[in-house]
Amino acid sequence: MAPDDIRFGSLKEDRGWYFVEYTPPMANHRFSTLSVCVVEEQDPQVVASAIEEEAREWLNRYPVPLMATAFSADGSVFSLKAVRPIDHLIAWLDSDSVQPVFRWELVKDGVLPDIALDRQFLQKTFAGEPSKTGAEIQAEVAKDVAARKVGW
Repeated sequence: MAPDDIRFGSLKEDRGWYFVEYTPPMANHRFSTLSVCVVEEQDPQVVASAIEEEAREWLNRYPVPLMATAFSADGSVFSLKAVRPIDHLIAWLDSDSVQPVFRWELVKDGVLPDIALDRQFLQKTFAGEPSKTGAEIQAEVAKDVAARKVGW
């Protein structure tokens, strides 16, 4: 990680039978990640619908492409193969209509908008969210390594 790169912290919210964790894009990545963690038994169709609704909501908050995946309580990917072509949703806002585009398929980088590669856009979009620069992260790691050496 370059010293001037920025890493934003993830955001977690409880929804009852599931919770979501949204992670803004890392440096040089075209999308955010959205994890829907299912903690109660649910039908795959209900989970797929929840993923789509969450994607819509997070795109309204932060207009950055995202990849959404559901996970079971044990941390494994929640299988949606009975109701969707794959277990991952790629979503972004159409540049003309500003409507969400949902693709239940892996999408090539060239298809995704490159807005997440714009550092100034990300800084403005996620201004109120916790973040650290690459230099801050490197300093924390160096401090931790030094403390471990003293402990030995």
